[in-house]
Amino acid sequence: MSSPTPITPANWKDLDESKRALYVAYLDDFGRIGSRHETVRAFYLTILTLLLGLVASAGVGGGFEAIRWQFLFALGLVGMIICIAWACHMSAFQSLFDLKRETLRKLEGNADFPIKPFTREAAGEDPKRTHTTKIDKWVALSFLVLFILLLGVKSWPTAETPPTSTESSKS
Repeated sequence: MSSPTPITPANWKDLDESKRALYVAYLDDFGRIGSRHETVRAFYLTILTLLLGLVASAGVGGGFEAIRWQFLFALGLVGMIICIAWACHMSAFQSLFDLKRETLRKLEGNADFPIKPFTREAAGEDPKRTHTTKIDKWVALSFLVLFILLLGVKSWPTAETPPTSTESSKS
């Protein structure tokens, strides 16, 4: 089996210019989507880290002790909404990546490129491989469980919870 012909400027000149331009533009867009994916992941992790920091500040002796359970309830609810949004966002990225890869394979099939990286990748793809966007969804769902537990366990007042100043004045 012979190895593929290396891509050189001379090879590229022989290709249909419009097919090559479309492929290059689509490939650039694919890279930009990957950068956006990384930025979105960092955004959600930053927001969730901030929320967990606020949960820690709601502990005994913290700045939110007087309204502790209401504050934790609100943080749990907001955290859950953010986790669901993150998981949905990662599903959208996964669909977009899959569509972009499929389109790049079709563009490679319609052009006489000396090497077709996306076509070769698809042929050798391990079905057991887990896509990064799936891992992102698992992380988002793990945070969701954490916030559900926060909502269910930590945010409801207990017998040990001292009444707030408004609750004690009503008695």
